[in-house]
Amino acid sequence: MPCWRENIDVNNDSLLQYGDATNLWLDLPKPLPTADSVMLVFDWQYKIATDMDSHREGVIDSASFFIAYFFPRIAVYDDVFGWNNTQYNDQVEFYNDFCNFDYTITVPQYYQVWATGDWLNTNEILDKQALKKYNAAMSSTREVNIFDSLYYFQKSKDNTQTNKQNTFKFKASNISDIAFAASSHYYWRATSVDVKGKKVFTSVVYNSRNISYANILDMASKSIKYFANEWPGTGFPFSHMTLFNGYGQMEFPMMCNDVHNENVDDDITLTTHEISHTYFPFEMGINETRFAWMDEGWAVFFEYMASVNAFKLKDSTATYPAYYFKKYIASKSLDLDVPMMTPSDVLFEKSYGFNSYGKPAAALFALKAMLGDSLFKICLQKYMSDWRGKHPQPWDFFYSFNNTSKRNLNWFWQNWYYDWGRTDWAITAVEKQTSNETIITLENIGGKIFPVDVYISTADTTTVYHHIPQTNARIFTITATGNDITKVQLKFPLIPDVIKMNDVWEK
Repeated sequence: MPCWRENIDVNNDSLLQYGDATNLWLDLPKPLPTADSVMLVFDWQYKIATDMDSHREGVIDSASFFIAYFFPRIAVYDDVFGWNNTQYNDQVEFYNDFCNFDYTITVPQYYQVWATGDWLNTNEILDKQALKKYNAAMSSTREVNIFDSLYYFQKSKDNTQTNKQNTFKFKASNISDIAFAASSHYYWRATSVDVKGKKVFTSVVYNSRNISYANILDMASKSIKYFANEWPGTGFPFSHMTLFNGYGQMEFPMMCNDVHNENVDDDITLTTHEISHTYFPFEMGINETRFAWMDEGWAVFFEYMASVNAFKLKDSTATYPAYYFKKYIASKSLDLDVPMMTPSDVLFEKSYGFNSYGKPAAALFALKAMLGDSLFKICLQKYMSDWRGKHPQPWDFFYSFNNTSKRNLNWFWQNWYYDWGRTDWAITAVEKQTSNETIITLENIGGKIFPVDVYISTADTTTVYHHIPQTNARIFTITATGNDITKVQLKFPLIPDVIKMNDVWEK
């Protein structure tokens, strides 16, 4: 292993003069030979965010913290773009290599730590009663209150933790990132979820003012089961999952920093969405800094599938498509709807939202409608199996689905991912030809190709249904029979249509 010593003193101010506050370039004194390695050692300080608008990490209250993005890391070098030197601002998220983490966290007396990875020294930190409850939750599907009001009362009464500081030890292998949380007063409720022969230790950690946050443990358990068994149906790659009651809506490997919502439906959709990121980006190693749609699109897809199948939402607008397309449908500005292949880090905020969440989910639902549920799932699972942990690029996703489906879907990828356009079918003409025949003309005004259902009603309340599959034709005609057509209506299963007024014709 090459060895040299070079002390570099760096601060953010010195980096900012080069216009890049998040990347530091280190030039090796000589090229690194193939199959050789180099050790880098860093001493650094990290200032914890205190701004409540910093939704990813920071100070939650005077004695509670969620810590992420806190340590130096080596940029990814891939065989497509080389070194990933995208700056980490508040918009771009993850692109990390898979690593082994062996780390310790030292906190003051009475603080508890929850973190990515396996906790190695439980018996050195927890008192006998808490350790008993922890072990019970680790081995049982019953929900256990490890820390609650009684625990904190007893702790203050007995003063059982005598160390002025405690050091927590964690280990996580073959994982792309770590995060941790700490608090001296948060409650802790946990259980284990049975997933295809293994247990996933699942926790909710929350402020005592938010007692109903404990209900999220059941939501998390159902979500993990659904994802493992149904969509994507590939098991669950992590041994732990902790949902921490912060003020964010943010995912990390084995950890979520999630705000508590007043609406139960919002808690369900947030929980399903953030846990689904376990697969994309974390298990797959997606480059979110350039192609955020490659993980957020799947997260919206999985969020919808879990929210409407594993749960019963009272308000459909809490999830896709209504939630993600509310602003999209209201917008008439085409420059907000740029092609999805536009790199995420150059998009403005509104364009980023459209391109990363709702629109890629719409593309996936359109693809699912075309291939059918069974073949679509086979393609998805094959894509995940072939590219798990290998940093797949968009073209790997495209070719994987082409090869597995044995179809040339290049026209679909071109239309949805490279071309401009919006989702807008319209009824442009209803013209009576004879006493018993009417020609109905539909036009794909927006340009995005997706299936349409057409309902034709007559005066005697008879309704005839037509399904128009995805077609490259911009204009489509239907010959309808019946001497008194009173209404024609277009419906789009799971594909929001931008302009609603041209979806209905009435006599």
